[in-house]
Amino acid sequence: MAAGDADTSDLAFGFVRSQVGGSHPKTHPWIAGARLRVWSLFACFAAGLWCAHRFELALAWPWWASAAAAGLGASLLASTRLWVLPLFAGAWCLGVGWFITAVIDAPQRTLAGMLVPDDAAVVRVRAMILDNPTPSQTPPGALAKFAIHTPGIRFDAAVSGIAFTDQWQSARGKLRVVVSGRRLGPFHAGDLVQIIGRYQPIKPPTNPGETDFAMISSDRGYCGSLHTTSWANVLSEPASASTIQSVESSAIRLLESVRNSARAILIHAAGDDATARGMLLGLILGDFDPSQRDLYDAFTRQSLVHILSISGFHLGVMAALALTLLRLTGDRGWLEPALVAALIAIYACIVPAQSPILRSAAMTLAMLAGEMISRRYDRLTLLGWISILLLVWRPSELWSLGFQLSVGLTAALFWLATPFQASLFPPTLRGTVASQRDIVASRVRNALRGALSVNLLCWTISLPVLMARTGFISPLAIAMGIVLTPVFTLLLWIGYMALLIGVIAPGLESHAASIISVLSHAAATIVRWGDSVPHSTISVPPTPAAWTLIATTVLAVIARFGLSGSFPSRRRWLSVSALGACSLALVIIWSKETTLPSGTILRIDTFDVGSGSCHLLRSGRDSLLWDGGTASVAGPQSVIIQSIRSLGTSNVPVAVITHPDLDHFGALPELVRPLGIRTVLVPQRFLDDAQAHPKGAAKATLSLIRDQGVEVREIHAGDSLTMGEIRLRFISPPRNAAYEKDNAHSLVAVAEKPGDATQLVLMTGDIEDPAINEIRSNYPDLHPIALELPHHGSANTASISWVGEALQPRLVLQSTDAKRMDDARWASVREGRIWLCTASAGATWVEFDRTNAMKFGTYRQR
Repeated sequence: MAAGDADTSDLAFGFVRSQVGGSHPKTHPWIAGARLRVWSLFACFAAGLWCAHRFELALAWPWWASAAAAGLGASLLASTRLWVLPLFAGAWCLGVGWFITAVIDAPQRTLAGMLVPDDAAVVRVRAMILDNPTPSQTPPGALAKFAIHTPGIRFDAAVSGIAFTDQWQSARGKLRVVVSGRRLGPFHAGDLVQIIGRYQPIKPPTNPGETDFAMISSDRGYCGSLHTTSWANVLSEPASASTIQSVESSAIRLLESVRNSARAILIHAAGDDATARGMLLGLILGDFDPSQRDLYDAFTRQSLVHILSISGFHLGVMAALALTLLRLTGDRGWLEPALVAALIAIYACIVPAQSPILRSAAMTLAMLAGEMISRRYDRLTLLGWISILLLVWRPSELWSLGFQLSVGLTAALFWLATPFQASLFPPTLRGTVASQRDIVASRVRNALRGALSVNLLCWTISLPVLMARTGFISPLAIAMGIVLTPVFTLLLWIGYMALLIGVIAPGLESHAASIISVLSHAAATIVRWGDSVPHSTISVPPTPAAWTLIATTVLAVIARFGLSGSFPSRRRWLSVSALGACSLALVIIWSKETTLPSGTILRIDTFDVGSGSCHLLRSGRDSLLWDGGTASVAGPQSVIIQSIRSLGTSNVPVAVITHPDLDHFGALPELVRPLGIRTVLVPQRFLDDAQAHPKGAAKATLSLIRDQGVEVREIHAGDSLTMGEIRLRFISPPRNAAYEKDNAHSLVAVAEKPGDATQLVLMTGDIEDPAINEIRSNYPDLHPIALELPHHGSANTASISWVGEALQPRLVLQSTDAKRMDDARWASVREGRIWLCTASAGATWVEFDRTNAMKFGTYRQR
């Protein structure tokens, strides 16, 4: 199935399979008009949210609310069809104003507005623990086990007060609390506590294309994190509870108790099989098992991750199971959707309150409400109103891929599924006499046709969005979706039944362990096999949002009309021509990938990866990655991948690992496939380290990238590499260098113009004293215009003297975290120079043209 959690929403949302019901056919003008109005309002409201975020509109929200009211009022007074213009303008203004008040201004009404945002202040708060404390997860990525990970116990807490000196003030907002160490502590969900810790606000994105967690957290009520060194700083305080807090505390304790009981039943049902246990807990309760991370990544690459995450698919299966059990007792009329809605509401309270779960539950419950009141309605129109309300509830959902696919694919199923299947498989003549065997065969055939058409429709409609948002497509997704859907449906049914049996007759649920194990391993085997097939995941270059919107519209029109025999031939040709135009435009867009602005011969982007290093060098149509970041930014959706794609490129065939320190290559294994890396250049010291430490990070990296078909090439001083219009000349380390420390063996290269040998940029890695002294002696005429500051700006005498006295660059790129930012020992060197530090400015960039003129900037200055 193409990614999305709406593949079985038709099953969950409609128990009566009629398109509209009643005497009004689906093509009735009032239905078409209602659809047009609600989806136009949705588009205008969403456009208002987008504009408020994109252009950082700062006008106070009451002005926008007044403009929205004026627009809506004018639409009521208009006597002609022009009433739609002020109505849509009012919806746009309403979207702008709502984003300002719900997202931009929201932190000022919480704890975050009471504290200085850039300071890590020590604060004391009163709060209620919202979930049971759990150990912090290790960072993602294949090399995470080699990284230093500070253990901690984390939980969420709802703040009710904050103490400044000895005075308590009322405050609100949610905090992510982290307690250092591995001990779980004496507290549980629902406990009222007082916490002393260091407050950290949620930082805005510092790299292009990076997910804006500050925006996402804002409309969810989260205002930062609180870090404390021990449980001694967490004190019980039940005496301060109000009546409302006591009730809320009891409810939280009850829900957590139910969750724990359900978790114990499912663990018992899965037996000792780790794969079955991890899959069952994820499917039923939304619990992620870190030991199954590789399997989760395989599902992600094959666009099947929605199956593992609780979504509309799971709620659809639950609704179908509940409806089947109910109908065994007879026809219950309106009571059927009412009971199913109650079950889904209870389930939504038990599982983690994550956006996909709450979004799917809200959509399902709204559709069930329409069934319960026995009123005839158009599901597509109702979906439009539900989508608007979801954006009112959480405006940041507009940028969520899950929301886009959930709403888009559900709408596609409601509008397109029937005609699309009819165009693929013309309906058979009804009224003929058939044997029981023919009836069974016909039902099986129709079920297979339905599965194929639904999967093909979802894959087709979601293809442009997936290309733009994820950067890859999965040709096997349709076939694997058809195969896996019944497997996971059966697995969910057994899991739900085991949960029910465990409640009624504890212990009997263990009899399902063998079936659950077989199904889990079958699903895992299918996905891993698909992931191992060459080109099962195809990386594609970045595509602009405008093309994505146009292409999705064209595909939807073709799915609705283009294959239908009743559609006029001339319009079919127009549809095909539009599709051809989109394809041609995409070819042109992709052909310009990595193309720099006219006259620019070199651009360097330095990404903010904390204490590590990662630079993208581009010249002409060539790209090179200089170092691969830290293990903390690894994973299938690494910030490095997002940033590079947002810069307009996805093909980076060459990468350099300067030396065997993990903060320079920790994310590289996960970058190979998405970026198309084919060659990795390493110093001799990296290969020696891998041979000397067969269980170390360097050896693991070589194995991981070679398994992906990457050529590893050793490089030394004297080697060079041509990139577009510049030459990258390596000047250190020399072959068989005998430096003691790894840092001294860092690859050092100068990017220069071959014609006049102008030294544009010097890349230095973590080079230190002995190598610096040797380079200074061998290359006295080294004077680059720009420089990567050695060892992230670590202040030592040799580096300071070399940079300030010998090299004297006009611009310095410093990739570091806050520890080395604004070090006073570099003050004399910083004076009079352009100093771009990722810790303060976020991602930075510098460009050179053919006259050696330089442009530069930072992400936070955009």
